[in-house]
Parts: sequence; C-alpha cells; structure tokens
Amino acid sequence: MPEWAEVRMTADFINLVAADKLVTEIKFSPYVKLKNLERQTLPYSISAKSRGKELGLIFRFENQKCQYTITLGMSGKFVLVCDEDDLPKHSHVRFVFSDRTELVFVDVRRFGKGDYRNWAPHRGPDPYDEFEVFKSNIYTNMQKTTLSKPISEILMNQNYFNGVGNYLRTEICGKFDCNPFLSAREIINDEFLSHTSEIMHQSYLCSGGSLHQWQTPFSSLEKNEEYLKETRSLQEWLEFYGKGESIVDRTGRRFWFNSKWRDFLDESPNP
Repeated sequence: MPEWAEVRMTADFINLVAADKLVTEIKFSPYVKLKNLERQTLPYSISAKSRGKELGLIFRFENQKCQYTITLGMSGKFVLVCDEDDLPKHSHVRFVFSDRTELVFVDVRRFGKGDYRNWAPHRGPDPYDEFEVFKSNIYTNMQKTTLSKPISEILMNQNYFNGVGNYLRTEICGKFDCNPFLSAREIINDEFLSHTSEIMHQSYLCSGGSLHQWQTPFSSLEKNEEYLKETRSLQEWLEFYGKGESIVDRTGRRFWFNSKWRDFLDESPNP
C-alpha cells in the first residue's frame, strides 16, 4: 500500500488542489526522505501523473519543466492544509502556495522516497495506461524462468505488473477464478491480461474509502462526496482480500484465496 489506484488518485488530487497556483515557499521536517527538493527554483507550479506505483510531480518554472518521482511507501499521502494549526503529524514536506494553503506530504512510517528522475527502469509499463506495451513486455519474457512461479507471486513482480500489490493480486486471481498456485505461464493469456487491467481500473473507480493506514486524499476536502467515482467503496468492492483462507507465500506477504484451491498448494511450482 498504496497500489496503482491510490497513486493514481493522489495524482488526481494534486492536479485538483494545485491548479492555477504557484509554490512560493517550501518547508521540511528533519526526517524528510524526499531528496533535493530545496534545489528547485521558486516560484513554480505543480501538476502530477502516475505510472504503476510511482508518482511523478511535474514542476514548471520560467518556461521549463522537470519531473520529480516519488514512491509513496506504505503510508505516504498528500493532503491540503488551509490552516497551519491543522497541520497533520508526520508532515515531511510542505509546498506553500501564494494563497497560503499548503500541499503537504504526510508519511507516518517514513518509507516514501523521491528524487529528480524519470520512471524507474526496473518497473514495467503501466498495465492500464500502456496496455499494449504492458502485454508485449510480458509475452516477450514468457520463457524466462521467473514466469514458472505461481501467478499469485508473479503479480507482485513490478518488472511485469507495475502497480499491483497485495490486495490487487488477491482480487485479480479471485475474480478471474483461476488457480492462483499454477505457474504464471499456464495462466497468462490475452483474457487474463485484459482482466488484470480492468480490475485495476475498477479499484480506482471504487477507491473512496481507506485501507489500512492509507486514506483517499479527497477525504481532506469539505465536499469529498463530489469526487467519489462510484457509490461503492473499496471495502464493498473487495471480495477476497482479508477474507477466507490465506497463506504467507514466498514473497513474504499474506495471500488470500478461494478455499477450493487449498488442495493445490502442495503442487505449487517452485523453480
């Protein structure tokens, strides 16, 4: 956490609250892990985009622009603060706008990191925004040994499924009704990859609620309901995650699955 949907929503939020504003000041906590932000020339505007699990902040100044790429870690998020007295705990970076509102990066566990760079080369294409390239990247590498691992594990591999984390892999496997302990090579086809992209998009449309320590940034706005994309919350949409049977798999993460696949655990490939 956060996964593809949460990072995408964070970009949406930044684009909403930072529109037509200029950053005139920036403040830091002593514990910030977002590097080199103090080097940016003031004033500048901020917009955002996402790719898989990465968030790109776009700074524009004097007819120039640059990208600052962030991984949000376990709990990183941005909030809008209109009064300094309302500043949340664990606020590590504060982009102060000319109207004195602030776009604030909050990170309780301090796993979030960032620097001036493009998208990480070890992360694959975005499964939704770059679907055809995403497919091509997987099919090109289908004969690699790693694709002999269970599909439930390969879904966590950011070289191929950029943006998929624990709850998404659970819902992708569960909603496709596949044996999650078969090798990725046995499961992956056009239908499965299209399903993966669609499930990721559904999670984005339903991400009006919170999950663990992460909460939609739109909850910091007075009229949060205006920004909900569907009436279902993420919790209502989840069918398998946190429910039924589970194991701690070789990725070290707990994986929930339909109990009908329990007998296939011993046959799980282990290349």
